[in-house]
Amino acid sequence: MAILGYFAFFLYGRALNMPYHDDILDILKFVLAMHDSQSLADSLAAVFEQYNDHRTGASRLVYYSLFLMQGEVDFRTITFVANLALPLLALLYVSSLAAEARRYRLWVLVIGLFILCQPRAYGLVLWAMSSFAFYYVCFYAFVTLHLLHRPGLLPFVGALAAATACSFSLASGQLIWVLGLVSLIWQIFALRNRSVAVLPVWLLVSVAVLALYRYQFSSPNTISAMLIYFWQTPCHHIGYFLAIVGSGFGFDHLPISLAIGVAVTSFIIWVTGRDLLDGRLTALHFFTAFMLAAVLVIAMGRAPYSNLDYALVDRYSFASLNILLCALVLWLNRGVEVSVTRQAVLLGLAMTFSLASYRHYTPLMDENRALRTEQFERGMYWVFGHPFHDTASIVRRAIELGIYRPPDSSTSS
Repeated sequence: MAILGYFAFFLYGRALNMPYHDDILDILKFVLAMHDSQSLADSLAAVFEQYNDHRTGASRLVYYSLFLMQGEVDFRTITFVANLALPLLALLYVSSLAAEARRYRLWVLVIGLFILCQPRAYGLVLWAMSSFAFYYVCFYAFVTLHLLHRPGLLPFVGALAAATACSFSLASGQLIWVLGLVSLIWQIFALRNRSVAVLPVWLLVSVAVLALYRYQFSSPNTISAMLIYFWQTPCHHIGYFLAIVGSGFGFDHLPISLAIGVAVTSFIIWVTGRDLLDGRLTALHFFTAFMLAAVLVIAMGRAPYSNLDYALVDRYSFASLNILLCALVLWLNRGVEVSVTRQAVLLGLAMTFSLASYRHYTPLMDENRALRTEQFERGMYWVFGHPFHDTASIVRRAIELGIYRPPDSSTSS
């Protein structure tokens, strides 16, 4: 509660009721489209409209629900709801502990909160649209795989719903259908604790959701194009992947991040191989594979256009934090005995990392926050790659209609 309380206080003092870049198009423009819709078809078109390489319908439904409850778009509220995913993810790690490791539940919960509830990914923490996308694609994927490993019809239906939400949070969320399929095949043919009847249902829903996602979808970042880039510079792509995996704990140092990435990835491959041979694959193994695959997608999409140090950008570090937590729980689930001394040492390291992150990244967050405030108060409602006139008119119209009310200190209105 102390960790969560301080993080909430930290957010309360810094959250801004100001749209930032993608917030303008993915939140304000969407709410305006819902306001202008004349039919159910118009509303559905607004929910499923493509945004860059993504469809963010699951997040948009939450934005609109919050708008209906409050009567306005409040970016502070959206920020708080987005960050709720962090303690929920920590609870999912606790629920992933094997029976023989459940005595470490409180210990894992506290470590998870120390690692997740701090400003390491400072660019996401106060950025409503991006925090929803990055945080909840992980949360929905974890929920999907967790429910798929529980018996019964209701958990299976819940898994289908969570996988659909995952797909419509971030482009990488589409990977959940592949990981879910592999998970079901493992349970049916290796563990023999699932009916084969669930396979055609999973495949049917996955085809329907992916077809809906791809309907009238266009993007230059096709799979074939990314593979061509990969074969041209494979070492650069692999280094990019490893740097992201280790970036959460490298404190912006590329060699350290690469070393951590190599160590963590190697450990996960080793422990997964052992558990595969022992027939002990669990939902956490498949979630870990999802996280690594998501990082690989980021590397494939970004590596051709940027230097290796761009892999250390703060928002990518969120995947790194989760991958390390995956590695920790996978290690505990091997049945290792962790002495009280080792527990204290690891807890101390997690606390030290959290405090160091607050110290190192809070000034960067505050600098970014000050820049956002200055730009907004000057009426600079811009989004990279889009005409300023279009994005500015969205914000101004939302203000005129009372859909969005800027802070009193703002001169933008």
